[in-house]
Amino acid sequence: MSQMQPGATTTFASEVVRNRQRLDERKKVKIIIFACVHNAGRSQMAAAFFNKYADQAKAHAISAGTQPADCIHPEVVQMMSEVGIDLSQGKPQKLTDELAREAGMLITMGLRRPMSLCPWLASK
Repeated sequence: MSQMQPGATTTFASEVVRNRQRLDERKKVKIIIFACVHNAGRSQMAAAFFNKYADQAKAHAISAGTQPADCIHPEVVQMMSEVGIDLSQGKPQKLTDELAREAGMLITMGLRRPMSLCPWLASK
């Protein structure tokens, strides 16, 4: 029986753990955030279309705003219903640092000065 070098078992075990972690990372669903100022139109529509056509096992979109409105614009709800997407129960939400940190990608829409409106972006 051949002798293993000291530490070889530890190194092998460490490599197995690292490989499993990499595989787990690849399996995780990526969060994509579409952000605009009021989160009542563009970003809601973008996230809804993304979710309709993307492989939900790989990525899922949410939308948020730097200064969220009280509700999604009624004309947006109407237009989206005409293409088979129901936003009637949707509600604008605040783009927070915590929300942004969870994202694999943050897409800003219509923010003239996104760095000044999103502190998390400004710190990167």
